Amino acid sequence: MVFDDDFKAWLTSSTSAGVPASVRAFSFNLYELQKDGSAFGVELIGSSDFDTEGSDWACNEVWAATPRMLAIPVAFSSRSWEACLEAVKRMVIAAVDENNTCKVLKTREGIAVGFVDGDLELVWQR
Repeated sequence: MVFDDDFKAWLTSSTSAGVPASVRAFSFNLYELQKDGSAFGVELIGSSDFDTEGSDWACNEVWAATPRMLAIPVAFSSRSWEACLEAVKRMVIAAVDENNTCKVLKTREGIAVGFVDGDLELVWQR
């Protein structure tokens, strides 16, 4: 799927300039987006905190990807938030598992995915 390639390119480009040492964990934040062809968007932030017991750690943002947001095509995610969450989780896990895509993610304590107004799901932890 084309969006997988766009996502990997965004991720690689966003992290290639470096991520501050103060980032302990990453969160892929999903949210509703009313844009032509997209029902959802994703952003990547780095947090100075990390806690496996709760999601509030992601509120302590000290770094964000550039550009901050990537629109997710409806063809990739459908208009269902549940389907979008599962599709993005699979894509993030695949990117983390690939040795060539964004190695910096695995240099920190954890990686989570979730909607900004919901719970985060931990997809990787050191």
